[in-house]
Order: sequence, then C-alpha cells, then structure tokens
Amino acid sequence: MPPTGDTTPWRVAEVAALRGDGLTARRHRELPAKVVEEVRTEGRPDAHSVLETARTVVALRQLSLRHPSAATVLSACAMLAPDPFPLRACVPALPAERKSGRLPRTRAAVAEALATLDRYALAQARDGSLTLYPLTRVLLRGRSRRSYVDSHVPSVTDAEVRALLIAAAPGQVSDPATWPTWARLLPHLLAVDPAVLSDSRAHDVAREACWYAMDRGDHCRALGRLDELHRIWSRELGLDHPDTWRTMTYLARAADAAGDPTRACSLAEDVFARRRRVLGADHPDTLLAAHGLASRWATAGRQRDALRLAEDVLARRTRLLGPGHPDTVAVRETAAVIKDTLNSRAESRP
Repeated sequence: MPPTGDTTPWRVAEVAALRGDGLTARRHRELPAKVVEEVRTEGRPDAHSVLETARTVVALRQLSLRHPSAATVLSACAMLAPDPFPLRACVPALPAERKSGRLPRTRAAVAEALATLDRYALAQARDGSLTLYPLTRVLLRGRSRRSYVDSHVPSVTDAEVRALLIAAAPGQVSDPATWPTWARLLPHLLAVDPAVLSDSRAHDVAREACWYAMDRGDHCRALGRLDELHRIWSRELGLDHPDTWRTMTYLARAADAAGDPTRACSLAEDVFARRRRVLGADHPDTLLAAHGLASRWATAGRQRDALRLAEDVLARRTRLLGPGHPDTVAVRETAAVIKDTLNSRAESRP
C-alpha cells in the first residue's frame, strides 16, 4: 500500500542529505524563501501547506541537479499508479532497453536510485519497490500547471516510462514464478496512459497483465482495460494488424468470463475471418484462431459448427505438422470432447 497521510516527511536527515549534495546552510535558508513565494503566487496542491510544498520542490530541484537518473525514475513512477513499483525487477532487462534514456541500467545504479529517493524523502523504498509520497506524485503529475516545478525538473519521456514497464515484466503469466511481480506490476499497467504503450512489446506486456488479472478473477477490470486498448489500437494500427487480432483474442476471453459469450464468439469469429483472409487458411495463426473459435462455439452450445471446424483444423494440422505434433494432438482432443457431447445428447433423447 502507498504511504498515507497529507504530509511528506521532512526531517533533519533529509536536510543534511541535501546539504551533503551541495546545498549549504545559507543556500538552504535562501532557497525555501524564494520557492515559498513562487508557491504562494502560483498556488499549492490541495491538502498541502505552502511550506511543505516549498520544501518538496527544493528537494525535487536538488535531486534533478545531483541525481538525474534517480529523478527520471521518480518522474516515470509518477505517471503510473500510486502503488509500489517493483523497480528492482527491472534490473535484468534495463541494460538491453535502447530507449531507456536516463534510467539506471545496472543493479548498483538501481540500488543507488532507491536509496537516494528514500533519503530525499520524496518516496519510500522498501524491498526493491518504490512508492511515491502523495505530494511528490501530485507535483510531478501536475507540472503543466506549476512552473516552479516544471521549469527546474526535466520531463520524463513516454519512451522512458515504457522502458521501465517493459523491463519490469517478468515473463509469461503461465509461469507461477512470475506471479509475485505481476501482482505488483498490474496496477501500473492498468493505470498508465495508453499513449505510453505505443509499441508491440508494450502491447504484449499490457495484454499479459490483463490475462493475469483474469486468471485472478478480476474479469471486469481486465475487460474495461482491453476494451480501451482495443479501441485505441484498432484505430491506430487498423483492424488487420496482428496486435489488434491478439487484443481481440484476449478481449474475447474477458467478455466470456464477464458473462457475455455472444460477444466472445463474435470477436473470435472476426479474428478467425481476418486471419484466414490475410494469412491464408493453413497459417499457424489462422489455425490457432480456428481452434479457439471451435472451443467457444462448443461452450456456447453450437456443437455441430464447433465439430466441423475442429475437424477441419485437425485435418490441416495433421497434413502440415504430422499426427503426433502437440498442436495436432490438442485439436484432436477438442474434437473428441465435442463429439462425445453430441453423442451424449443423442443418447439422452427419448
């Protein structure tokens, strides 16, 4: 849980930390007076005093001057949810992120950023995660309205926020070892502006987060987010883009779980039709979509349609992959289950 309360900690230790970074006693006395006047002129965030705001602004300015990498992390996290962000989880992947910009790129640099932000009392660092204090967050998120922050603290880029999210993603949600990190990352991927998620890797991470939410029974939030992402990405990429198709497949699962099997079938039918038209009937992605649609039809009570489609996929996969391939075996089992259901219904009729 994020820190609560209206105040940002400001103790002797923090003042000493700022002085240690070049803020002399005289400068410490002078800067707040100037900042206080700026805050009074431009206004302060609700529920925070002028003095408290001025002190936090001083810390932000000094952090940006002395520790730009830590300041970038702080600004990036301000664009996310107020929950703890698993910064340490980014360590293995950040060095490979070409667009990570000013973000820390080594384990030692991440540890230093966490310690620095905690020392400056702008955020709380615990167990490798970072939680911004409320005043820090509101100042950084509302910078366009407050020049006393905007003119001294460099803006974070969408690419840097995106790199942080991609680097934190622990892998496929089917692996139980990834679940603790997905649990911490989920609030941020649900809250971040979709404009930040502007490349295929970010799309993958956002969809995986929604899949994780559905696995945990949070179907409504996953459905709402996937609806939003599908609306934006289909407009930007087109309805025949592979990322749009993948999002529609995830959205079909969410709709079904939320109690709308009709919409789920409609989405699955659309994905199958588009893949077959664009990729061809024998393409692996087309066959995957057909297999999924057969399962959805069967669940919705359309067993005869489902069996015809499953048997078509089985014939194609047997020809293309062989009878023993795992994909062929999987659709053979699906067809067998559907056929058993049809036989049971026939036997139960008077």
